[in-house]
Amino acid sequence: MLITDYEKHIQEKVDKELTIVPHSNTDITDIKIVLWRGFNISIVLPPLNIFDKVNKDYKDFGGSPYRTVGMADRDIKSKLKVVRKKMKLYETVLD
Repeated sequence: MLITDYEKHIQEKVDKELTIVPHSNTDITDIKIVLWRGFNISIVLPPLNIFDKVNKDYKDFGGSPYRTVGMADRDIKSKLKVVRKKMKLYETVLD
């Protein structure tokens, strides 16, 4: 699946405020990052395609295999749960 299609997938299935963007360090071209409301939620994805199954030959420059669709879905949901809790805590403190 193209990473642009995966972005639509997570916006429909997880949260409409999720976006996938290039890494802010322009020297890092082998990964994209996931943002929620513009905040980096520390999830790294492949730059062009994301697959349903692990492809041992599809790795980042460091040699780590990229996440699959299922892995990314699980990790994004888990991280987003933590980020939302922290956001609520900050909003409570600021009120």
